[in-house]
Amino acid sequence: MRTIPPILEHPVVPGCAVITVLSGTICRWLLFFVLIGSLLTRAQATIPAAAIADPLYAKGYLVVSHYPGVFTNGTNAGTTTAGLNEAIDDAYANNLIAYLPSGTYLVNDTLTATTKTGWDGVTDDFATPRNHIAIIGSTAGASQPLIRLAPGAAGFSDPTSPKPVVEFRNLDKNNTGNEKADEGYHQMLRGVDLDCSGQAGAIALYFNNAQNSSIENVKITATGAFTGLRGLPNAGTGVVNIEIEGGQYGIDDVGAGGSGSVIAGAVLRNQTITAVRHQSFAPVTFVGFEIVTAPGSTTAAVTIDSGFNQANFAALSFVDGIIRLGGAPAVAAIDNRSGSGKNFYARNVYVTGADALVQSGAQPVVSGTGTWKLINEYSYCNQAPVNFEKISMDLIDGVTTRTPGPLNNGEVVSINDNVAAPPSDLLSRHVWAALPSVDDPDAVDAFAFGIAPGNVSAATLQSLIDTHRKIFLRKGIYYIDGTITLRKDTILYGVDRNLTRIEVNPSWNPISETAMITTDNDATATTYLGDLSVGVDATDLANDWFVAVDWQAGRNSMVHTGLVYRAPAQVNPINRRPTQPHSLLRIRNAGGGRWYFAGSVKTFTS
Repeated sequence: MRTIPPILEHPVVPGCAVITVLSGTICRWLLFFVLIGSLLTRAQATIPAAAIADPLYAKGYLVVSHYPGVFTNGTNAGTTTAGLNEAIDDAYANNLIAYLPSGTYLVNDTLTATTKTGWDGVTDDFATPRNHIAIIGSTAGASQPLIRLAPGAAGFSDPTSPKPVVEFRNLDKNNTGNEKADEGYHQMLRGVDLDCSGQAGAIALYFNNAQNSSIENVKITATGAFTGLRGLPNAGTGVVNIEIEGGQYGIDDVGAGGSGSVIAGAVLRNQTITAVRHQSFAPVTFVGFEIVTAPGSTTAAVTIDSGFNQANFAALSFVDGIIRLGGAPAVAAIDNRSGSGKNFYARNVYVTGADALVQSGAQPVVSGTGTWKLINEYSYCNQAPVNFEKISMDLIDGVTTRTPGPLNNGEVVSINDNVAAPPSDLLSRHVWAALPSVDDPDAVDAFAFGIAPGNVSAATLQSLIDTHRKIFLRKGIYYIDGTITLRKDTILYGVDRNLTRIEVNPSWNPISETAMITTDNDATATTYLGDLSVGVDATDLANDWFVAVDWQAGRNSMVHTGLVYRAPAQVNPINRRPTQPHSLLRIRNAGGGRWYFAGSVKTFTS
């Protein structure tokens, strides 16, 4: 086994804090090599020399086409499958991005993106980026890379035993083989299309993972297949820009347990049973979506699954969307009759093709008239007694109630008939047009200006920000010693939200609330901060005055980071003393814009 150490990264092992101060990089590398055997969970092949020589390798990317047997012209399914799996394993073991150049990758078996608990198995801190798997497609080609399932591939024909083409799965670190989805942190699939057409038992993508995981810019063709997507990222993260054509189900998390996801910019077309099948303990929210049923279809666009025995389980929310019915459904466009109905909410949803809009529990069908109907607002709150003494209540005009008077058992209905067609930007207003990429020719690599992972002069980084619009930060942790200000048009981005991180240099000890990263106060700003995380080592609570992100850029700006974190370096006892009084994440003045997957994690008693 040969393991390539992380490039330009200085891992810190808890328990070595004092020694690290005294002897610096020597201690870090020594302990890294001592522990590397325990961090890796499976033997890896040698990374090809061509992959190491590729300029992208030093930035944090493992280019999969350098692996023997991997073809990008849609041929040689057997060797391509084996080579891709080897590359994915090596990317995981070495904390690199598995990077797919443009082309067609023909596979005849599952691509297994398998992790073990998503963390290093030694500590619960953030001193070393946790190994994870991110598969990203190049943006340099005319089209996104495509992974296509070979016709007649073994094991994909039985819908009673469906099989994934690409599978992101986290397993128990003790090698029991049990899935531990709630610890599958930081996984990502971005900019890669999938095609499993004509295989009745195929699931294009299985993605059952935890916080800081996401699916972005993915198109799935599943005509004649079982499911486009099974499983979802969990609370705090989600899915952006996904398009699924065909399949019995479009998005299906039954048996996968996904919870709390937000799905923005989803287009689901021509599913034969239902576009969405959700069964979990927490809601899923769609914002900016379009669902199209097949011509002549009499099935509902969405069938809310019976799920568990509590009304709040398997709940769905739909905001700003379009439903185009190819035929009149037998019940309604949205069928929420299972059991006595699940909690369901919709706002600003346009429907065409039939008049029956929603039916919940034993309530009458809610209908409208005209070519286009608008569900201005609809809420169904199942107030029936449920197990575990948990109940659901309406919150109306600031008052919670289980006896909502004129309402019908929690059903609130506001329908506008015969409205104009939906606005053309109903979906696009919620998503990005494009993301910055390591392929972008107009970006500068901060490393070329002497800015590398490790201790970073804020003044030096600020000078680069002031003189260059788009700046790329390589893989590693950057310990800044002062506030940096992003300008009105700055684009600052890294490798991904786990591998590029900005933290505080221990020498920086403010005595009042102080921002690590702030922006110009400008309502017209197009500032972008993304593909990195910002956090604080909260061991030194006396000096913990840091606001990770202080955002003042306006509605055209965008934040696409990992969860802001604040975590102590030690595990036992977990540091639960209060921090100094300050914000961790702040939006003020002209601040606004599109925000994806930000929030906080490991904040303890901040």
